[in-house]
Amino acid sequence: MASTLYFAGWLMNRHTPSSIDSGVRTARGEAMAVNLALLALFALQHSGMARRWIKSRFGRPSYLLATALVLTLLFLKWEPMPERLWFVSGALGAALQAVRAAGVLLIVWSVSVTGARAFFGFAPEPGFQARGPYRWVRHPMMTGTLAVLWAQNEMTEGRLLFNTFMTVYVLAARRWEERDLAARHGSAYTAYRDATPALFRFPTQ
Repeated sequence: MASTLYFAGWLMNRHTPSSIDSGVRTARGEAMAVNLALLALFALQHSGMARRWIKSRFGRPSYLLATALVLTLLFLKWEPMPERLWFVSGALGAALQAVRAAGVLLIVWSVSVTGARAFFGFAPEPGFQARGPYRWVRHPMMTGTLAVLWAQNEMTEGRLLFNTFMTVYVLAARRWEERDLAARHGSAYTAYRDATPALFRFPTQ
């Protein structure tokens, strides 16, 4: 929980000792290589340990502890790339802030529906139920994450690298997660998957 709260401040460039755009600058090529290695480590740990056969052996608390340790390493070793690519203010900037806030609320809602105790490893994971935001999209937490990542008033090189990598990772991890869910819940989940959009529901859906 502490690493999750720190992660929020780290992404917002406020309230935490370090952030995505703070620190001593190095050469762009060196910074990109270090940051990509850190992001790859996070992706390997987060998806590798999320597989059913690993979770059944080590449990969700071990998975969450490993995630917290990898995030801590990311906070400590991230190389800032603070060159600004764009900055948006005025009405458009306010609209982006509203979308970002909506993304945060969607993540919180999704966690509350699945059970915060289960999410943080203090209770068993619940069975499959399409409640709350899950009635409209299959992965509302991922939808909220994408909104938080991209609805930014200011975009730096480091944030663009982070956002692009994480977006690709989210899209790939969605498929791996759905395979596990289909194997775990069977036809109940496959019917839900076929009837419900993955990340966004458009008016025609």
